[in-house]
Amino acid sequence: MKHFCTLVLIGSVAVAANAFAEPQSIPGTYFRAPPEAPATTLTLGKTVASKTIALPAVTSAERSPAMLKSTSSNVIATRTGAREIGIVRDVPVAQAMTDLGALSWQPSSDGGLSTQITIRSTGAEAVRAELSLVGSASGLTFRFSDSTPDSKADGSYTAGPYTAGPYTAGPYTAGSYTYGPYTWRELESMSRWSPIVEGDSMTLEITVAPGFTPVGRSLSVAHVAHQDVSSVRERTTGLKVGPGSSGSCNIDIACIASQQPAAATTAASSARISFVMSGRVFECSGQLINSTDAQGTPTNIPYFTTANHCISTATAAGTIQFFWFYQSATCRGTTAPTQRTTTGGAALLYTNADVDATLLRLNVPPPAGVFLVGWDATPPLPGTNVVSLHHPSGDYTKYSAGAVDGFGHFCDFTNTAGTVCLVSQGSYIRVNWAQGTTEGGSSGAGVYTVDQAGGYRLRGILHGGGASCDLPAEPDFYSRFDLAYASVSQFLAGVAQPAAGATAIEYYNVDLDHYFLTSFPGETTAVEGGLAGAGWTRTGYSFPVGSGAVGEVPVCRFYGPGPNSHFYTADAAECAQVKRDPGWVFEANAYNVRVPSGQSCPSNTIPILRTYNNGFVSNNSNHRYMTSPYTYQWMQAQPSAAAVYIGRPESATRWSGEGTVMCAPIPG
Repeated sequence: MKHFCTLVLIGSVAVAANAFAEPQSIPGTYFRAPPEAPATTLTLGKTVASKTIALPAVTSAERSPAMLKSTSSNVIATRTGAREIGIVRDVPVAQAMTDLGALSWQPSSDGGLSTQITIRSTGAEAVRAELSLVGSASGLTFRFSDSTPDSKADGSYTAGPYTAGPYTAGPYTAGSYTYGPYTWRELESMSRWSPIVEGDSMTLEITVAPGFTPVGRSLSVAHVAHQDVSSVRERTTGLKVGPGSSGSCNIDIACIASQQPAAATTAASSARISFVMSGRVFECSGQLINSTDAQGTPTNIPYFTTANHCISTATAAGTIQFFWFYQSATCRGTTAPTQRTTTGGAALLYTNADVDATLLRLNVPPPAGVFLVGWDATPPLPGTNVVSLHHPSGDYTKYSAGAVDGFGHFCDFTNTAGTVCLVSQGSYIRVNWAQGTTEGGSSGAGVYTVDQAGGYRLRGILHGGGASCDLPAEPDFYSRFDLAYASVSQFLAGVAQPAAGATAIEYYNVDLDHYFLTSFPGETTAVEGGLAGAGWTRTGYSFPVGSGAVGEVPVCRFYGPGPNSHFYTADAAECAQVKRDPGWVFEANAYNVRVPSGQSCPSNTIPILRTYNNGFVSNNSNHRYMTSPYTYQWMQAQPSAAAVYIGRPESATRWSGEGTVMCAPIPG
């Protein structure tokens, strides 16, 4: 089938200042943390528990095939998942339910009554417990601590309240510590999972305030998360995850801080996260991100980004525990004396599997000294230098430096031998490393470019890849922040995305590498409702369209069934030519614009530039229409991702610039 390919003489394009809806960029800033409350201890100290829930050592039957696979080197070469570090164990019904009224209660230091329950998962490096309450929660508070005889909090673990509720704890030091007191409502914000307690046992202390009684209430401990790794100690056998466990080519922040001060600053935005999902315990990386209102004033809201393949549900988000300043004090050091941790989880604001990005808002403010990293919602040009800060194998924050190699699909699923790609998807930033690498546990970490002031700007989030210390030449693939921007702009920039009608809205399909433009409200509803198929997302680009005023002409819109693509032209001769092409079907007049004279647009209008993916020979034609000179340059600087996937040479797949083809009205 023949397909239409336009030929347009391209000259210099003089583009006016763009006042239209386009992605933007903001620098980072430090978070203004609220005051922290004093440290806390158990009201009864470490006394004899009223009840003990004890699970034996984990059996091989409890280890799923997925868990066994996650320990193999084969996963590192094709990783796309969160790093698995433990399992969730069922508590036998006979032990799980506790009648609080039947326990032994003692007077507590706050004038109420307290009791303690010991929860043990034999052989665990760390544990968490999932709780549920039957009866009223009024007057109850909960504290969690390890079960060592030392009852001191060491003055290092602080407990709320913050105005947003629940509490923060940290940094880690030698000795025991206590989280809490939490109200039941605060535990519910954590999806009812306790904080992580080091060792194989935790003490759960329940306090009833004066004037209340435990009678008529029951507490269920239905599940215990058994972690195979500590959050603070290196594990040298079995599943090697945690401090000191990553490959030798990884670079500590302390090693490069004097030469890269922005890395040290941005490292204060990075967090190792641990969470519970689908009956397992996982860890990933992520980072706090800055936000402003519509006037550009920083909002000081603790937004946090990670990968969709790490956190994709509100339930999983509620279980997150964050580890801040999780970095060695010295180059190649083995301790992190300033590390902090916060519990409380986060609210899920946005997640998208096609883009592989998630935006969260922390339920509890992070500690003082954290940084909200800046961002840039335009895609970086190939060849741009980038860095990444991450937690490989759950290790302290590491630094990687390299360059953008281009854009392309990533294969998430292969045959057993790993030789055939079964499902290739997405449009990702392909990065080659010159220093450092990534590993399992790095997923969700940001990739950054350096702005003119020397600060870092987030451009993407780690999806997967083959890079490792053993395979330094293998690329990594990062999701594109520019493709998530339109969905999160209301949070990060105070900018709501425009509605169709008087505005043409642009969409991009990450799997097809196709762009689509429409000003019809019904079509935007259909696309955003999934009726056009998977993979479509707003790009954040839009421009006003005319209303049929004097001097404006209609834009012909065509559909090509072969390439499953649309084509637009305001040129009457070009419209007539395409109507004669059997490969294209005239649909309607899409909207109204002014037409350029050569490459120049009339006053009070702005040029609309067009690029073409040279897809004629592969029955894959697609055009993009834009008002941004940077985007016009970027389109021509990288090959079509879809064309790269099907194996065509780069010289035949690069997007071509076709110059100014329409002129959009400037509002006002």
